[in-house]
Amino acid sequence: MAKGKRTGGRKKGTPNKVTASTKDALVQAFTKLGGVPKLVAWGEENRTEFYRLWSKLVPTEVTGENGAAIGMTIKVVREPDPT
Repeated sequence: MAKGKRTGGRKKGTPNKVTASTKDALVQAFTKLGGVPKLVAWGEENRTEFYRLWSKLVPTEVTGENGAAIGMTIKVVREPDPT
């Protein structure tokens, strides 16, 4: 095997079989439990838990336009000494 060169395995970004089947099972369970309307009803009764789950889905990395870094300019204004 050449050093630093991949020679097998899954293609990048392809989920493994366990991950794919687990996600499929969760989608099926979600549907059987009532789907979105039931989730809304649960969320209305359990707002803290709902928002705790929601916060895990919100991206934690913030980028600028087209994925670029965000620039920041800080302007310090000093008031003249009153003496």
